[in-house]
Amino acid sequence: MRVLLRGDDRCIDWEREESAREEKPREGNHESGPCFAHLVANFLSPQGSPMSADDAPLSSPGINYPPPLIYVAGIVLGLLVNWLRPLPITGGPSLLRFALALVCGIAWFLLFAAAWRVFRREHTTLIPNQPATALATTGIYSRTRNPMYISLAILYIAVTLVLDSWWPLLLLPAVLAIIDRVVILREERYLSQKFPHVYDEYRRRVRRWL
Repeated sequence: MRVLLRGDDRCIDWEREESAREEKPREGNHESGPCFAHLVANFLSPQGSPMSADDAPLSSPGINYPPPLIYVAGIVLGLLVNWLRPLPITGGPSLLRFALALVCGIAWFLLFAAAWRVFRREHTTLIPNQPATALATTGIYSRTRNPMYISLAILYIAVTLVLDSWWPLLLLPAVLAIIDRVVILREERYLSQKFPHVYDEYRRRVRRWL
């Protein structure tokens, strides 16, 4: 506060000083506002920020567990529910049920062997957390992009028939949804970066499942 005395005239400009002090913080806040917004915008932007990690080159699909465990979890959960509330398919020995289980088991083996043969010919790995060295597009992979996961679904049905319970079978759609959204999407994102043009054309030509 500053008080000026000029003869008989008293000029008191403390109100001006006080208003100036009030305006300075406001100006500071006004200047920091855009700065903070700019930082937030940079953080959320797809380039030059931590949020752009999805765009960074991937060394592997990033699946650090065997995908068949998801199928096993569905069967185990179904058996637990069946233990609490039994829901048998036939309720006893059934030649038809075991015959269907045998057919599914053979179908699983043939489909898995066909997919494994393509991977071996291309000299690439089956393990999803390791980098791919080649893109499998021939053989069974010319008809479906994920014969391995289809074969596991067939094996899942075979095991369910042997166990004589509807509950694991009722959980199969949820298991396939998890495989599709959690596992396959990560693999596709990795392969699209690893083999950008070839894989994009392959994905347009061949279905994900059937």
